[in-house]
Amino acid sequence: MTTLDGFTCQSCGEFHEGLARCLPTKCPTYYQMVPESERSERCWLSNDLCVIDDRDFFIYGSLEIPIHDHPDPFIWGVWVSISKTDFMRSQDLFGVVGRETERPYPGWLSTDIPLYPSCLELVATVHTQRAGIRPLIELQTLDHPLVCEHKDGITPRRVQEIVEWFLHGRFEQ
Repeated sequence: MTTLDGFTCQSCGEFHEGLARCLPTKCPTYYQMVPESERSERCWLSNDLCVIDDRDFFIYGSLEIPIHDHPDPFIWGVWVSISKTDFMRSQDLFGVVGRETERPYPGWLSTDIPLYPSCLELVATVHTQRAGIRPLIELQTLDHPLVCEHKDGITPRRVQEIVEWFLHGRFEQ
């Protein structure tokens, strides 16, 4: 049985305490496409921002997936491509009280999550949160399994499937 307190893993048979409800990704998928030998010249990457070739701009945020019968969501840490203007504006507002009233930024999901069909280029909206909190990402594209889970939620058993995938090294991002 799966609960958010823990589960018996289908892969290793061991009981894992707790059930992770947030899985991060280190960088946009497009960053990984740049040859490693060229990254220091072509890319800039921090925990929350990425720029490639001074042309492509990415921001890191939280994609919340409701968990059925649970008050807290499962969260994918994802990267979204936004315009240079919106990227610069988001930096101007860094740490500013009241920034959560900023208009949402349109963008495109730039994290490919291997548990789903390609997620690259799903239409997204970036909602700025109050200072100190990462942006909230909302997906707009229809008829994609990730979007369906984002809108309809998932069961604790589905959270377990996702966590098992990550626990046993089948996903590297």
